[in-house]
Amino acid sequence: MFNLVIMNTINKNDNTAVLIFVALFFICCCCCCSSSVISGGGLFLKSDKKDDPDESPPSDASPSAASTPAVSSYFTEGVNYSITGGRDGKYCSNDNTKDMICDRDVASDWEKFQFIHQGDNIYAIKSMRTDKQCKDNRGDVSKCDTDHIQDHEKFVIEKHGDKYSIKGGWGNKYCSDQPVGLVCNTDLLQDWEKFTITKA
Repeated sequence: MFNLVIMNTINKNDNTAVLIFVALFFICCCCCCSSSVISGGGLFLKSDKKDDPDESPPSDASPSAASTPAVSSYFTEGVNYSITGGRDGKYCSNDNTKDMICDRDVASDWEKFQFIHQGDNIYAIKSMRTDKQCKDNRGDVSKCDTDHIQDHEKFVIEKHGDKYSIKGGWGNKYCSDQPVGLVCNTDLLQDWEKFTITKA
């Protein structure tokens, strides 16, 4: 119907009709633009940018390198300790004739030792009488007569409550407080294989 009115007015060359047509055209354009802005909720102000699903948020902190915790020692190096056997509760001594034996009532110089940490639960044991390293003597009574720290001079020491077990480096056997002396030749962890180690 609108087109019919327009065609009729053009054919008649009526200037008034042309003006009406132009006015109606501008009114229609203004109405359309206004409704688009209102219904679109700010059509021309709204950003078309969308979040990129593949874009990850920036990380503030880079992953830190895993640090290896230091293995702590049961004993302080350079400090003298006494070792008490589990058989009779006597102090262990580096005796000059009986080698390592736990038969003393008093902790004097011969009954004092130092522990040198070798990593994990491994220690060298040094006699303060001879200033030499103690060793697992192949199933015989342990001696403290070497200047070096090799496999036979390395002992595995583990804590069990308030006591310690000592394993020799020769056969990986528990050291035992036996009447003949300290011998590392047992597989079972019982009372004779548990020692009390305290600062002297």
